[in-house]
Amino acid sequence: VFIDDHDVDFSLSKLEISDKFAEGGYISNGMAIRIPEKAEFIRFFTYWNDERRIDIDLHGVSVDKRGNISHVGWNSRAKDGTLVHSGDITHSNATEYIDIDLKRAVEDNIDTVQLNLNSFTNIPFSNIDTVFTGIQLLSRMNQIVNLHDSKNVVFRHDLDFKAISVDYGMIDIDNRVM
Repeated sequence: VFIDDHDVDFSLSKLEISDKFAEGGYISNGMAIRIPEKAEFIRFFTYWNDERRIDIDLHGVSVDKRGNISHVGWNSRAKDGTLVHSGDITHSNATEYIDIDLKRAVEDNIDTVQLNLNSFTNIPFSNIDTVFTGIQLLSRMNQIVNLHDSKNVVFRHDLDFKAISVDYGMIDIDNRVM
C-alpha cells in the first residue's frame, strides 16, 4: 500500500491493526490528516435518511490547555465561540453539523476537539437506509456547501456498522491535524 505523506503526518498517526470496534471489524482511522493552512473552519457533518423517523445527534467537546471543557450538541449549547452546532434535527432526510473556528480555537488556547455521533432513536447505523459522516474544510462559519462535493470534503464515511454511537475523531489544534 502506498500512502502519499503530503496530506498525512505519520509522526502523529497511530495504526494498530489489532484494535476492533465492539461489534467487530477493525478500526481503520488512525491517520493524522493534515489540515491545510488555507482552511479557516472545519465542519464535522452527518446526513441520514430512512422511511422511519430517525434522529442522529452530533456532539463536539473542546478542551483548552488548562483542562477546561466546553460542549456543544443536542443536549447542550449550540455555540461556545470555537464550536457552533447547526441545531438538533429530529427527523429523517436531515443533516447536522458542527463548525470549528480554527483561528478562534488558537486564540482561546484550545488544545483538542473531540467529535462524537450517536443514534438517539437507538437504531444501529447498519439498520438505517442511508447514514454517513465526514469532514469538510470551509472558508467561513455556517457556509452552505454540498455534502457530496469532493472539492471541500476531506473524507466521507458510510456508517454501516452495528453500533449506535461512535467517538469519531479528534482535532489537534496546535499540530493542525485531524
